[in-house]
Parts: sequence; C-alpha cells; structure tokens
Amino acid sequence: MLKIENSENNRIIIGYIGFVLLSSWVFVFLIFSRPAFGLSMFTLVMFFPAIVAILFRLLQRKSIKSMFGCVVSKPNLKSMVFAVSYPLIFIAVCSIFALITGLGHYVPGNFTFIYIAVSSTLLILVNLIPVFGEEYGWRGYLLPKLTHTVGKTSATIILGLDWALYHFPVVYFLAQTTGIDNPLLIATIQAVTAFFFAFVFHIAITFPRAV
Repeated sequence: MLKIENSENNRIIIGYIGFVLLSSWVFVFLIFSRPAFGLSMFTLVMFFPAIVAILFRLLQRKSIKSMFGCVVSKPNLKSMVFAVSYPLIFIAVCSIFALITGLGHYVPGNFTFIYIAVSSTLLILVNLIPVFGEEYGWRGYLLPKLTHTVGKTSATIILGLDWALYHFPVVYFLAQTTGIDNPLLIATIQAVTAFFFAFVFHIAITFPRAV
C-alpha cells in the first residue's frame, strides 16, 4: 500500500514540476518576444506555481481546508524569529562586504528610520501577492509532498534545483532587455543563489500536515 501511495505521489510531483517549469518558460519566452511587453508583464510568472498547485489539488478533489492548510497553519516562534532576522543579517553582511572590498560606497542622504521603515513596509505589501504565488506552490504544495516522499534534505535539494531553473529564463531576459552586461552570468548567479536560499527557506517554515 505504501509503494502504491509513493508511486502516485511521485507522478504528482513530477507532473507538477514539469508543468510549472514548461508553462512558465513558454510564458516568459512569449512575453519577452516584445521587450516592452515583457518588462510590464513578467511578474505574472510568479503566480504560475500557485495556479498549477490549485489545479492539481482540484484534480485530486482535495477539500477547501486542505487547499488552504499551508496558509493558515501557525508558524512556531523560532521560524518567525529566523524569517525576520536572517534577511536583516544577510543584508548587513553584504553591505559590510561591499564597503570593505570597495564594490559599494556609502552615500549619505536624508534617510531617516521612519522613511526606511515606511518605504520597506510599502515595498513588502506591494510584492506580497505575487510572492505568495511562488510560496504557495513551491513551499506550500510541492515541498511537503517531496518531504513526505524523499525526506527533508533531498526535498530541499530538489526544490532548490527546480526553483533555480524556474527563475533562470526570466532573470536572463530581464538582464538582456534592460541592457545589463552578460545576462547569462547574471541569470546563473541568481539561479545558484536561489538554490542555496531554498535551504534557508526550508528552515524558516513549518510544514502543513495535509499534502
């Protein structure tokens, strides 16, 4: 019985990954065939993981409760502290590294704490909906299934690779369209970063029981 369940789960996982990657790649290629159109529409690709996840759950005849279980599940205190502190520490370390190596320079300006807090909050709110599209699909739907089938470490590696491949085309075309030198290198660096960040995100979340 366990083998049958795992076999079915494997088919769902492979189908989900394949469908998200293929559909998102085709979408990115089509919109960037007209660069100006691509620049105005590329954020829509972030909804693909969630849309496909919802479709797969509907095909599996999952209940509404299980469909939104990953949204309403309560994170533990450690994951919340980590989720808030890690980006701040990461940005601080990168800033210090840039200043030490000369890659970046501090430019004094009229930036008050209130201005930074308000602008950062608005930026987060504006991007919350498209980012949710990714997180619902990759970490709300796929990651629990992978974890249930292959374990936490292997699940994170597989998801990291998928996440890197998912971002590669849109980052490449964005760099190319905006005139950034060596878009292939930029897309590769972003893909590698996405892969390693998958491990960080795995630590920062709590898995829902329903997969």
